[in-house]
Amino acid sequence: MYIIKNQPVEPKSISNVTGSTESVTFIYDESQNLRNNGFTLTGYTRKSGWMTKPSKNGNGTADFSYGQSVKNLTTVNLGTVNLYAIWEDNAPEEINISSTNNLCSRTNSYTYS
Repeated sequence: MYIIKNQPVEPKSISNVTGSTESVTFIYDESQNLRNNGFTLTGYTRKSGWMTKPSKNGNGTADFSYGQSVKNLTTVNLGTVNLYAIWEDNAPEEINISSTNNLCSRTNSYTYS
């Protein structure tokens, strides 16, 4: 038997997180489905899936999808497997355009949503 514990983000960034995703006890050699992400992170959109390692900025590639059937994610009896949510920043992209000629130098910033 082992526990799958779902984490919203790297522990240092947890202050903007609401919601929860319950831990699940798994039995060796029996397939079970992973939970969906029940967390909300202010300023971010949930991406589909869980990572096995935390990411400083919360983005990355999923190791497992929500609801995926898995078994034997660890060989440690009574061990804990941490899975981390994946996020996409909702902040608009800023683009800086610079131009220089003999008369003046100018930089404009544009924000796209």
